[in-house]
Amino acid sequence: MCKKIRFVFVLVTALFAVSPAFSQKDVKPFGHLGLGVKVSTAGYGLEVATPFDQLLILRLGVNMFNDIKIGEWNVLLPDNKGDFVESFGYVPELRIKPGVNFANGNLLLDFHPAGIFHLTAGVFVGKSMFKVDGRLVDRHNQNSVLLPGKTWPVVEVNDEQEINFTNGRTYVDLQLGNTLKPYFGLGLGRAVPKSRLSFKFEIGVLYQKGYSLRQNEMVFDLEASGEPEVKNIHDNVMKYGAFWPMINFQLSCRIF
Repeated sequence: MCKKIRFVFVLVTALFAVSPAFSQKDVKPFGHLGLGVKVSTAGYGLEVATPFDQLLILRLGVNMFNDIKIGEWNVLLPDNKGDFVESFGYVPELRIKPGVNFANGNLLLDFHPAGIFHLTAGVFVGKSMFKVDGRLVDRHNQNSVLLPGKTWPVVEVNDEQEINFTNGRTYVDLQLGNTLKPYFGLGLGRAVPKSRLSFKFEIGVLYQKGYSLRQNEMVFDLEASGEPEVKNIHDNVMKYGAFWPMINFQLSCRIF
């Protein structure tokens, strides 16, 4: 173990030795290239970066979450017509378990007014999707059981749309925002290190106004629903989904 630690130490020392730090006078447009690995609230990914001059760094990257589960919670269901009471003897709740599926590229520009502090602006391009798995449950969070001779009810979104349940389960896709989403942030660190390696931390916000909710090929218009519970889902998505908080941790290496 000690030999391995000494080997890693010597290797890292050698990397720094063969790659001296560049000064601001050395910076030329596209004269250096950085490669970063990152973990953020937009997913894990890779990023390449190159400076324009002493103050500006261009970043191009990819970010991905692949079916990451983010917990479970219950949603109240409307039953103005009494369909659920008729089918179960009570109004069940919908217990949902969202899976995060993000796939975005990013084109960002860092502005370094002082040292390692930077301001960032740019765009993310791609999809921010939640795949929602829902099941009908009783007050003990056990799967709801139909009364004898009854059929599975539906949730009416409006006069022409309804959410179906098959054996007490439903699957819907919730996509936040459009394909093109603006981003603003600030942080510490450099995407193109002045020495061989650097650590970068950044916080910001991704603006993704609007959403679409679909089951199979049907896109639901929750805003037009006359059901207060359904309309409440629309209001909450618009309120909490429009601005996606971004926290980014990144390790960058200067290639040349």
